[in-house]
Amino acid sequence: CSKTEYWDARRGKVFSATGQWKIGASVMSHGEDLHNTILPRDRYFEHLLRVATGESHDAALARWVEAAFLTLSWPDPRIWCNTVGALMGDLACRPSAATLMGTLASDSYMYGGGSSIGLIRSIRKIRALREKGVSPKLIVQQHMKENRGKLRLMGFSRPLATGDERVGVLVDLARTLNLLQGEHERYALELDAYLLQKQGESLNVGGLIAAMMADHSIDDDGFYNLFSVGTLAGVMACYRDAKQRPANSFLPMPVGAYDYAGTKKRPVPD
Repeated sequence: CSKTEYWDARRGKVFSATGQWKIGASVMSHGEDLHNTILPRDRYFEHLLRVATGESHDAALARWVEAAFLTLSWPDPRIWCNTVGALMGDLACRPSAATLMGTLASDSYMYGGGSSIGLIRSIRKIRALREKGVSPKLIVQQHMKENRGKLRLMGFSRPLATGDERVGVLVDLARTLNLLQGEHERYALELDAYLLQKQGESLNVGGLIAAMMADHSIDDDGFYNLFSVGTLAGVMACYRDAKQRPANSFLPMPVGAYDYAGTKKRPVPD
């Protein structure tokens, strides 16, 4: 149909390709009955994978993603997105506002949910180069040449710490769940071994998660959709902790800590 016909057909109507509520009967989600088919069969992360990617994935991968979420969200208010949650708890805001604002703060290109696209594209590029015969050494050398001698390879290295204790745990869990090592994961771990030996840097949890998702044919948008809410638990924990304390006690500052550069003392008019 023409563009005009397409828009005309949508006047005053809401269309969805994913599902609908049939009032008094059922809820359909991706062609299945949510209450009578999905609910008794699937766990929440199987459903979350489906709505984020538009495709069904097996229970083992969903369990692994659930574990990955656990590693991404710590109850430490020093983490920038959790700081937002704690500040909003300190102000007695609503939990929905606190968790959503903290999650929005985590949408960072470098370290939060917003890094998803960069991570998975970096991992895909590494696989493509390795399949062309480019060695880990040459991959690193070329990367550093393009970045003025600095290692800024998405999925590798980590701020404030060397190594990432979460990688080994998640790799072991993948094998326990019978999730076979795919090409993206294999090449990522090869580069990890080289970097650890030569640079003292290594694969981080974001790089491993991206490799696992790429090996299971999850596309860039699906990966971003899924992990955009990966920090919810940590934000909620910090919100609740701060809310239980006396008001205005999170990072308080005395008046003397401020440098006043305004008008000098002046009388207050009657």
